[in-house]
Amino acid sequence: MPVMAAEAVVVPSVEDNLREMDKDRNGIVTVSEVRVFIETRHGKGYEKEILDKMESASSQSCGTSFAQSLF
Repeated sequence: MPVMAAEAVVVPSVEDNLREMDKDRNGIVTVSEVRVFIETRHGKGYEKEILDKMESASSQSCGTSFAQSLF
């Protein structure tokens, strides 16, 4: 049986993906930027429920036992 060499596939690093997501170049990737990136790759509405939940949670405060309300 002949041995075939596989083509090298270039896969972007996590850093490359984060840089591509950060459209406003402020060093922070928001949930909205993640949504645009994922929908560009996989189509509109991809993982909609998860991203909706992440967007609604981003406006909530930390739920840890050591966090105290500032108001």
